[in-house]
Amino acid sequence: MNTPEASPPAASAWRRIAAGIYDVFPVLAIWFAIGFLVVGLRGFRAVPPYTWWFELLLLLGTFLYFALSWRRGGQTLGMRAWRIRLLFDAGTRPGWGLLALRFGMLLLALAPALLGVLWGLIDKQRRMWHDIATHARVVDASPAPRAPSAAQSLKPVGK
Repeated sequence: MNTPEASPPAASAWRRIAAGIYDVFPVLAIWFAIGFLVVGLRGFRAVPPYTWWFELLLLLGTFLYFALSWRRGGQTLGMRAWRIRLLFDAGTRPGWGLLALRFGMLLLALAPALLGVLWGLIDKQRRMWHDIATHARVVDASPAPRAPSAAQSLKPVGK
């Protein structure tokens, strides 16, 4: 079990928000790919606005992007760029049910004027609503500073 003392420090809410903004771009790419595929399968006829099954496909594509990223290595592309990582308290790889709960809570956290996301600014452990609901933490994943090797510590004497 990951305890706050044994794991890296919690990532700041600002880094998490920046990573979320970065993740908009791969999500848009997924949406374009889904749109291109659907329009192609429909004989290049446009999908009418507010078509429920098309919106459901976009939501499913978005879920799969986040869920596969979190399940595989605990990082989306945005999280990698901002060097933060998702850790679950159980210390095991999360199941699909937990990932679906996290994604659903993320959508809920975004809905009321980002209230659930901004919650990370006032929470002492820097958790947002989806972290609290799934017993998870987003931590700093910056590489630890390395000690100089023996070859680096030897400096030439003289000149």
